Amino acid sequence: MLTREPAARVILFRLENTRTMHVIERLETVLAGSSDALARGAVVIVEEGRQRIRYLPIGEAGM
Repeated sequence: MLTREPAARVILFRLENTRTMHVIERLETVLAGSSDALARGAVVIVEEGRQRIRYLPIGEAGM
């Protein structure tokens, strides 16, 4: 593990428009709306029209 944090925090961008200002706008939106999820440990997938949250560890319930 690279850090001593209890959970990872990941923001994954899947954007068609990768211009810097657009990415920054999407990042600001994600941080404003998903900061609690990221603090708990989550992957946030950012697409053009939506964002999805997956809590970590992924797949643990099925083990």
